[in-house]
Amino acid sequence: MKNLALAGTSVLMSFVLVACSHQSTARRAQPQTVYSDYDTAINGRFALFVDTAAMARDPEFKWSGCDAYTIKLSADVAMRETLLATLKKIVRDSDLVEAPIAPSDLAAAGFDGMIVVEIDEYSVEVDASSAWISTDLTADAELQLSYKVDVAGGRRSGASFIEAAGSHTGPLGVMCSGAGEVAAGAVEKAMASIAAKASERISNSSRLRDEFRTSPTTD
Repeated sequence: MKNLALAGTSVLMSFVLVACSHQSTARRAQPQTVYSDYDTAINGRFALFVDTAAMARDPEFKWSGCDAYTIKLSADVAMRETLLATLKKIVRDSDLVEAPIAPSDLAAAGFDGMIVVEIDEYSVEVDASSAWISTDLTADAELQLSYKVDVAGGRRSGASFIEAAGSHTGPLGVMCSGAGEVAAGAVEKAMASIAAKASERISNSSRLRDEFRTSPTTD
């Protein structure tokens, strides 16, 4: 009987934890315009690796009215896909890879260059849209990344402290159930912005452009 009681308590606690957690998944953001000093794309095929370990952090509620709830937001896949889609606007071709490829191995892997992006900072805060009675929530997301671009001959471009932010407002929902979608909306805006900023830096790199003034090594 004691074991049954313990089992019942465990099931109840699991239900409570699930019921108090709002889960959502960010979608790939629509690529923004990339402002480049050049009229043509970089004539090379690039491997893209994105380290999204920092994005494992959960969004935080800042409004006491939602203190009993947590938000589980999956955004790492969307971050990689958003960067890839935006990067394809400024290079001939690009594909995601599971790990960075050494410069000496790029040609054998069918690539002309290796782009490594690291998400350095990531935070999402969800608050009430009004200090008084509110039926809406507002989320604010912040991202910071660094990147490097290598070719067979070594480093050709790199930058750090590239930052972007996004804000999104949506319905509170029953038991703060709208929080997940509101958080996802803010993150998607931040992702679109930071992907465009990073792509702009890469596109305007004179050293990288000089590398690909001749025909690339891959077809």
